[in-house]
Amino acid sequence: MTETKSIIKSFDILRTFFITSIILYHARSLGIGGLPSGYLAVECFFIISGYLLCNSYNNYKQKIENNSDLFKIIIYKRFSRLYPEYFFVLILTLILFNDCFSTNALQGLGYNLIMFGHLGMFDNIVPGSWYVGALFWASFIVICFLSLRNAKIIYAISPLLILWILTILYKTRTESLMRASDIPFIYISAGILRGLAGLLCGVIAYYFANNNTFIKKVNSLRNKIFSLIIYSLLVLTLYLFIQNKSSSIFNIYIVVTLLITFIGCKPKWSNPIFSWKVWHSFYKISYMLFLTNILVIDTIKKYIPYKEYPQPLVYLMVMVLCIIFAIICYQLQKWLFAGLKDILFVDTSQTTVQNISEKH
Repeated sequence: MTETKSIIKSFDILRTFFITSIILYHARSLGIGGLPSGYLAVECFFIISGYLLCNSYNNYKQKIENNSDLFKIIIYKRFSRLYPEYFFVLILTLILFNDCFSTNALQGLGYNLIMFGHLGMFDNIVPGSWYVGALFWASFIVICFLSLRNAKIIYAISPLLILWILTILYKTRTESLMRASDIPFIYISAGILRGLAGLLCGVIAYYFANNNTFIKKVNSLRNKIFSLIIYSLLVLTLYLFIQNKSSSIFNIYIVVTLLITFIGCKPKWSNPIFSWKVWHSFYKISYMLFLTNILVIDTIKKYIPYKEYPQPLVYLMVMVLCIIFAIICYQLQKWLFAGLKDILFVDTSQTTVQNISEKH
């Protein structure tokens, strides 16, 4: 259990690094350079989520024999994790940043309420939030595979599915990865395919991390070698973010899958980097930061004469204002939905486990 907590802690810190990359990528709209390949951080989010999804599923599977009950619990946990903050920002965007009664907003509202904006026929109301829907609906597909009687089949077919998905994404080009019209299926956009490819990479990482006795039973010399590999992968990942090459999207899957695999095998190797407390405080608002950063950047573009300031100062202003706004939104939604969460989003997993145990 301690090792699992250490893995999750490491992944939380990686998410903090990735959300910073996404903000710097979105800051390019201000004409200040930004991070050209920062969008690749979304793929990294998906891969981490795939690993944690498998980890959560297998932990509950030890307590619950009924696959249908297990399926409901995992879907419920994913929904309750993603939806409250997303719903808050959706309503906030409609009120403060959009015309509530515009034709486009009303037409796409239903799709956005089920986290399907920009994945089907209508755009997102919350800019950039396609990731939320892609993560939830791709997770639904992966959990369906895991719920099969022979769940191990997902480990066998994952590489083939990833290859098929990346082939489609390559043909549509990275510049249009989020456009539903570029995919030959009406309701399966490139966003869902990106999510599915990333989650399946996470599934593969989980399988290798938990079945690789060679790495788990290494001696001190090999520990040092593999620690060096981890830090090298971190540097390589950062390098790929800095590079302005569209082909990097295909490299990032390999690099981050290996990185997640090694952390999963030996989480203590990453402790020197991921043990700083400041990162953990930042992680709490990282999801809200993801949902709101474009709103802040668009507001800066509209109301602040940022072009008068030096670029480093603009970068700092963007990060500070994004963080402040995310903290306010996080605390506000936490306060507003505290009672609602107790009713609608209470964690019923323990109760379900207890009830099922009593039946058996």
